[in-house]
Amino acid sequence: MGMQLRPIQQHRARRVLRRWTSGLIAAALVAGGVIAMQAGLPVERAEAAELDAPQLYKMQGFYDRIDDDVDELRADLVLKVPTGFVNPETGALQSVDGKQLRIGYDYSPSSVRNMNYRNTLVGAAGATAWANNRDEYFTIHSVIHSGKNDFLVISIEGDMDIPNRVDANNSVGGNKTPMNWYFSYSATGGTGWISSALTVESIPYYAYYGGMTASVKTGPQIKLQWDGIYSLWSGDQANWGQVLDFGLNGHAPGVFPTNSFAVDMVNHAMGTATRGPAGSVSDSYWYAWVHEDNTIVDTITPSPIHVTGYPPSKSRNTATNRVSKNMVQGTAPTLAWTLDQAAQGLTDRVSPQGAIDFNGAGGNGYYRLLVWPESRNPETVTVDNGSPVISYTAADLFDASGSLTQLGIDQSWIPASAYYGYHIDLPEAPEITVPAHGSHTNANTAVELSGTGTPGKTITLKLAQGRTITNTNDPSLTTIVDGDHEGVHAGDVVVQPDGTWNYTYRPSAPLTDGEYTVVALQTDQTPGNYHLTSPPSNPNDPADPTSWGVTFTMDTVAPAAPTMLCLASPTEDTTPTISGGNAEANATVHVSEAEERMGEGIVTGANWSYTVDPALKNGTYSFTATQVDRAGNESPRSAPACELRVAVPVDALGQKVVAEIANPVPELPSADAANWEVTLSDGTETVTMSPDEPRKLKRDTTYTIGERLRTEPAPETIASQYTQLGGLACVDAKGEDLPTGVLNPEAQTLNIASDLEIAEPISCSVTNQSAHVSLLTQRLGGQTSQPAEGWALSGSSAGAADISLGTDTPQSLASPGSYQLQATAPTGLSVVGVQALDLARPECAFDAGEAAGVPSECWVDVAKDASGEAAIPQGKHSVFRIVAAAPADIPPLPLTGGLGTWVFTAGSAAALAFAAATMLRRRILANRIATSRLESGQ
Repeated sequence: MGMQLRPIQQHRARRVLRRWTSGLIAAALVAGGVIAMQAGLPVERAEAAELDAPQLYKMQGFYDRIDDDVDELRADLVLKVPTGFVNPETGALQSVDGKQLRIGYDYSPSSVRNMNYRNTLVGAAGATAWANNRDEYFTIHSVIHSGKNDFLVISIEGDMDIPNRVDANNSVGGNKTPMNWYFSYSATGGTGWISSALTVESIPYYAYYGGMTASVKTGPQIKLQWDGIYSLWSGDQANWGQVLDFGLNGHAPGVFPTNSFAVDMVNHAMGTATRGPAGSVSDSYWYAWVHEDNTIVDTITPSPIHVTGYPPSKSRNTATNRVSKNMVQGTAPTLAWTLDQAAQGLTDRVSPQGAIDFNGAGGNGYYRLLVWPESRNPETVTVDNGSPVISYTAADLFDASGSLTQLGIDQSWIPASAYYGYHIDLPEAPEITVPAHGSHTNANTAVELSGTGTPGKTITLKLAQGRTITNTNDPSLTTIVDGDHEGVHAGDVVVQPDGTWNYTYRPSAPLTDGEYTVVALQTDQTPGNYHLTSPPSNPNDPADPTSWGVTFTMDTVAPAAPTMLCLASPTEDTTPTISGGNAEANATVHVSEAEERMGEGIVTGANWSYTVDPALKNGTYSFTATQVDRAGNESPRSAPACELRVAVPVDALGQKVVAEIANPVPELPSADAANWEVTLSDGTETVTMSPDEPRKLKRDTTYTIGERLRTEPAPETIASQYTQLGGLACVDAKGEDLPTGVLNPEAQTLNIASDLEIAEPISCSVTNQSAHVSLLTQRLGGQTSQPAEGWALSGSSAGAADISLGTDTPQSLASPGSYQLQATAPTGLSVVGVQALDLARPECAFDAGEAAGVPSECWVDVAKDASGEAAIPQGKHSVFRIVAAAPADIPPLPLTGGLGTWVFTAGSAAALAFAAATMLRRRILANRIATSRLESGQ
């Protein structure tokens, strides 16, 4: 590395100070993103009983290598104080508790000095006045509001009364010398406050021997601008802590003007460049612009620049035209843009005239010029007094990432610094999500507070009665929880890893009804990061806030009951709309049935309405309403309750059924069911029913269901031969009989109660059925046969069509009923009686289609001459037999034998033959009946 002097052990205390300073600077760069002065943020502070002591949070730059001849003092620092001592908009110092901020320092080993204040926040005029300063002043570049504190970004210019040419100062790297800085608040100026200063910071410096003699062994020094010695643009000390925000000396904002600083390197031990003490010739140095976090400003000097050919000097201050300045001047090395320096990396952000453009330079807006002087031996060394020989490489000063090495920190000199858009990255503001802004609550003993923030940070919560908070440091606010301090304490509210926080505020006494506003802040607990506190939460205007926090209303008074308009009952509407009035603004109306909530109404002004959902079933309901205000207070129930009976019509189908005839005459036709209409009547209106399109049956209404022949088209003629079979039959959609009391089959009436649950549609049917009738004939003593010419049977019945059977029509449909019969026989025969097949005996009725062969016992008498009365039963096949005889057929004596009490005429042989035939016929009939029963499983 070529460094031959300044051993580390001789400067351990100095490195400890620089490491402390460097650590504070690096820690300031934690992400947050809030500008230096929050727009519109009020910083007024009310009177307080006791003020927190000022805290020196970081020394940004300190010209801590002071020679005892020139003995100039320069420093850039950040001071943390309770909010309110400086107006952030005007820059004016303000009194808090009747006291103002004071800064002082040790002026000499036996005296102190109070510093005056010069305001640069007023704009370009203030920045120019600061550049023109040459006396003991401090200025404030930025007021960064952080919770209950302000971070003041301060530059200091002054001088010191150090005894000249103190032997102890003639040491390599200077003599470590104690020095105190004083920070406090006082109602008076002068130096009287210093003895009781709240904060005393001991920050030593290194005193360099200022005499020009061959025995000096301190090494090379960078002389500091003092008064107007280097003829800078301002005529004064324009090099340190310059403010570039407003533009200086005709340059744009962000531009360090031409001729703003100088690098004056001297070596007091030098004889000549060719002859003198060892290490006494200094004609080269390195320089670079560096951010506050000790990284290089790569938009200006991406790598350190090596300046050579500097004229060696041993004087107190080098002649103006020989120092390196930011302008082209004679033959002296320059800090302006040159081809040689550009080849080393100097960018065109530095003009040939020396102006430096810091726009877009990055970092946090604080920039330092660091210089590393070198020294070498003259061509002829006359004596070696211990003056160091020093040389560097770029790698000695910066690592590969562009950060200063420890050697680069320890060996640097700071001849200039500047501020442009300086800021400290405060934490982002947290957010309060509960309670919601504008919300209401009745929880006056336990208010739930929650929101979002940055994990690990502590939350501060403050409460005010009213709807705004314009000053988070107003002492009238109630501090619910205070997280604005260093470290996490017991009881702190800490943002969880998922970015949420919550806290239940339990006031010592229940909160009275009214409006309240709560605001949150969060404090960074990263070690070494000054526990910076965020801006307040929930600004009313993110771009230009004037108040902060969320406002909620405490309300513990229940509203009056809403009114309800009762609906007409009964109703067929299963989703009726219930409505009412007397709703409180923003209240929620709850509709209940039998005191059980069923839904929320829609509130419009003072009116409300609710459409029942899901649909109601049939039955009787009792509705009431309550209203819950925004705070959660519920009113009494509306009174009286509204009774509503829901009676939804029932879908009903109606169909006509034509029943078949038992043992029918196959040749006879059957009437179509479409010949009839099923009718429905409620006593005032009669309508027809359909098997496909349901009719609506009102509940609690008696309906009569009947039938009638259709009129269009005209019904079939045979339809008149049918009569209704039994009563009305109805089933539900599942095919099950209707419940008892719903249907009266005989009366053919139907009444469905309003609360009856029934599977729809129900289906009702009316059945019609006719009868079949056939005619057989028998000549007495002869065989039973179909009617021949001359045989006939007619029948008449009140309200029914007549029947007429004979040779051409031996079978016919007949309307069931009682008929008056009239039989006729062919000429020469006389009707002796009419018989009917005994349908009460299954074995007889079964063979109605072949009744000519049934046994004689299957016949029963209906008439003992040509006329008589007989019943034709519904759904059955009735068979009649006319028995007639000639006079010759009538025997002298009566015969009996189960064929009736009629008189027959026959020979004995004929009688025996007839008896045998009858026995055979009985056996055949018995066999048929047995077979039929076997097949039917009986």
